[in-house]
Amino acid sequence: MNRERINRVCAVGPVALSILAFGLALIGGISGFAQPAHDEGAAAHVFQLLIVAEAPFIFGYFFSANWEHLRRVALTAGLDLAALALAFAPVFYYHL
Repeated sequence: MNRERINRVCAVGPVALSILAFGLALIGGISGFAQPAHDEGAAAHVFQLLIVAEAPFIFGYFFSANWEHLRRVALTAGLDLAALALAFAPVFYYHL
């Protein structure tokens, strides 16, 4: 696998994981399935695992980035941050 392909996979990975986490939190909040109890439940644990799983992709992206194209690196990092904020939006809205 060459550096560009690793960079591309590492750029898409966090966004995909954030979208999955967003969907999980949104469905849990709408359905009321993820109501707080003495234990957080499986949905909360899967959400946490999806968020933590983004870290290796982000590190891989920054280590394989072509720093001569700084604007492209910054835009991709901004997209990752926006997707992460989107994933946490239902958590804050529904107080999960």
